[in-house]
Amino acid sequence: DYRMKDGFWGETEPQTTDQSKMSHDFLRVQMLGGFSLIWKGKPITLERTNRTKTMRIFQMLLYEGISGAPSERLMEVFFSDEHVTDPANNLKVTVSHLRRTLKKSGLDQVLDVRYSSGGYYLDSKIPIVIDYQEFLNDLNKPVSNQEERLENLLHAESLYGGEFLPHLNDRELVMVFASSIREKYFACVRELARIFEERQEWSRLLPISGRAATRYHHEEWHCLCVDCLINMGQVAAAWEAYKRANLA
Repeated sequence: DYRMKDGFWGETEPQTTDQSKMSHDFLRVQMLGGFSLIWKGKPITLERTNRTKTMRIFQMLLYEGISGAPSERLMEVFFSDEHVTDPANNLKVTVSHLRRTLKKSGLDQVLDVRYSSGGYYLDSKIPIVIDYQEFLNDLNKPVSNQEERLENLLHAESLYGGEFLPHLNDRELVMVFASSIREKYFACVRELARIFEERQEWSRLLPISGRAATRYHHEEWHCLCVDCLINMGQVAAAWEAYKRANLA
C-alpha cells in the first residue's frame, strides 16, 4: 500500500538495488513552479492545460494524500464560485472524467481515484515522490556536521522551482501552504548564504542568489548577487546588476 504515510507518499526514494528499475517503480510529481508528472522515466501529459477542473482536482488529491479530500470541501473549493445547480453531480462528473483521463494515459495501471467516507483519495500501487515533500525532508533531516547540512540545503534549493501549485494559487488553502513553503525556501537561501559567506565561496553562492532574485524581485536577493560579484572582483558586472535591479 503506497498511500501517503507520515506526510510522504511511499518512500522518499525507492529502496532498490536494481538501478534499471529506479525510474520505473515510482511516479515523480512536480508541484513547485508548475505541475508535471514523470513515470517510467518519461513525462506524462494528461490534458493540454493544468488549469482544467479535472487537473486541478487531481492536483488537490495528490496534495491531500492519504487523508483524501471530503466531497464537501472539493465542491466548496471548485464549484462554489459558479452558478452550479447541482455541485455534487458536477463533482462526480469531473472525477469520472479524471478516471478516464488516467486510463487514457495508462496511469490507471498504478493510480486510481477512490471514494470512501464521504470523500475522494488517490490509491497508488507504486510510491509517489513529490518535489515539495523532498524539499521539506531535506530541510528537516538530522545531520552530524556542516557538510551534511550543506548537502541537504543544496539539494533542497535545487528542488525549489518556484511557487507551490501555481495552477491553484487562487485557492486559499493552497495560498497559505505556498506561503509557508516560500518562507522555508527563503530561510534555505539565507542559510546557504551564511555558510558560503563564511567560506568566501562566492562563485557557489552567486547562482543560488541569482535564482532567488529571478523568482522573487526582493532587494535582499539582488543585493546578495551584487555582493557575490563584488567579492569575485567583477565590479562592472556588479554595477550592471545593481542598476538592472533598480537599486540605484
